[in-house]
Amino acid sequence: QLNDIWQGPSWSSVEYGGRWKLVHYAASRAFAPVLISVYLNATEVIASITSDVNSQLSASVGVEVLPWDALSPHAGRLTSQWTVTESIEPLDSTKVFVRGLEELLGVCAPEDCFVRFRAEATTNEGNFHDSLAYFFPVPIKNARIPASSVALSSITLIDPDHRDGKASRATITLTSNNTAAFVTVETSSTLVPGHFSDNALILLPGEPQSISFIAAQNLRFSEKELESSLSVRSL
Repeated sequence: QLNDIWQGPSWSSVEYGGRWKLVHYAASRAFAPVLISVYLNATEVIASITSDVNSQLSASVGVEVLPWDALSPHAGRLTSQWTVTESIEPLDSTKVFVRGLEELLGVCAPEDCFVRFRAEATTNEGNFHDSLAYFFPVPIKNARIPASSVALSSITLIDPDHRDGKASRATITLTSNNTAAFVTVETSSTLVPGHFSDNALILLPGEPQSISFIAAQNLRFSEKELESSLSVRSL
């Protein structure tokens, strides 16, 4: 079910007022033209790239094992990474990474680490696509996720009107002092309704992330109005 025709709790992915639920962000990522997906097959971690593009892709995949507690004195010792390159045929799915779980995690306990997969692909015509996926060795409820403080670093209005300084789109930048899981940004459905370009983010210290906000029905807002309407949550 895509949207609601009246207000109320339901299985829809878009609220009556136009605000996206988290499942809608997940669906938008799943239906991207180029998607990297990761799964555990018995004892092997397998990553595949699926392309809905009508052109051959030259893909590069970065794989990083990262500790949940990035501020731990052992964080550097627990971090490892690989880079692989692969050609992806048009409208095809290709395995790009296979590693045993123990080999992948190394000295890091499954409860203390997660794996980030970042794919960047270019067509023969020069069109660029990227995709991001995470692999969690244990259920999130069993992961040792540290306490973190997520902050709104900046709000930048996109093409504000010169008469009143208001706009219908903005760029929002978030930071965190430690690894923060599934950071979710929302606005009030009554004050400044709309949706974001992405949500349920994994934030790492020293890696600010910027997302776009698009107001519903071209509603125009000031920077102060948007900031007062925002709320940020994480696990």
